[in-house]
Amino acid sequence: MRKFACFALVTLFANGALLVRGDDSSASMAAGGIQLRREARISMEKERLEIGLDKVAVEFEFLNESDSDITTEVAFQFPSYGHGANEESITDVRKFHVWVEGKELQYETQIRAMANGKDQTKALRKFGIDVVSLDADPSYDGIEEALSLSQQKEMFALGLIDKNQLPQWTVEKLSYWRQTFPAHKILHVRHEYTPATGFFPLEAGDLDLKRTHRPEQELERVPDLYKQIEKACVDPGLRKSLGALDKPSNPVEMVWVDYVLTTANSWKTPIKDFTLVLDRPPVLESGKSRTFVSLCWDGPIVRLDADHFQARQTNFVPRKELHVAFLSSSVN
Repeated sequence: MRKFACFALVTLFANGALLVRGDDSSASMAAGGIQLRREARISMEKERLEIGLDKVAVEFEFLNESDSDITTEVAFQFPSYGHGANEESITDVRKFHVWVEGKELQYETQIRAMANGKDQTKALRKFGIDVVSLDADPSYDGIEEALSLSQQKEMFALGLIDKNQLPQWTVEKLSYWRQTFPAHKILHVRHEYTPATGFFPLEAGDLDLKRTHRPEQELERVPDLYKQIEKACVDPGLRKSLGALDKPSNPVEMVWVDYVLTTANSWKTPIKDFTLVLDRPPVLESGKSRTFVSLCWDGPIVRLDADHFQARQTNFVPRKELHVAFLSSSVN
């Protein structure tokens, strides 16, 4: 597996969420909402995906290989999020725009609250709780203050809150529209949105996954910590740059953007021409801590210029999702 690290970003979020994905997929109307389905008559001739902390932009060229026009529901599915998502992240993930042949389209949105594998949207609305904002809405006083003891017990029984009255449901969002793909013609589709991000506070020594001697207060967070570091493929060179060897207590901020690639397999595979561009904003202020980018990727990544890095594959069939991490420390 190719591990990639580069000089990178300055802009970081203070705390966070786990949000943001994925490729357009064909969809069909079914009981319970929009369901993605495979559309093997339409191939993805080209995809150019650009990921940065401020924007995710995707350009597609679809080809209807059949002899007839195909009209279907097309859906864009955001990743689910739950308690801990900050208000800025929740707001930003709604900023989704789509253009077809250069014309911006309107779309519908489906939002659901899921708990224990069940749609609990109606239950939350019955209690007068906003599904989307969770407890990130500053006008919301919290479940303990807003609901009676019997209502809290009912929510606990449904798996909507834990014993500390903290929200346990996840929010699932799907944007969709009806699209016609002309027979034997290329259709250009573009969408972009402001990504919300995940965040995990670290010390440089945390990046050493073989480290066995940890303070007792760290032990509870070790599984989640390891998961995030492994998903980012943080290599030894980057660990050294961030101070893991000589300054293990040096604070490190890790912010990430997740993107679901495998929904592209809803179309006829493979993606004939796939390009991934990683974008970092330029350093605008001196004295800022250094930031690096790390992700797991099979294949070469080349530097286009000071702020952009590119990976390309032909006949690409996505097998896993993208987890792009931005790491920053005070190491000079």
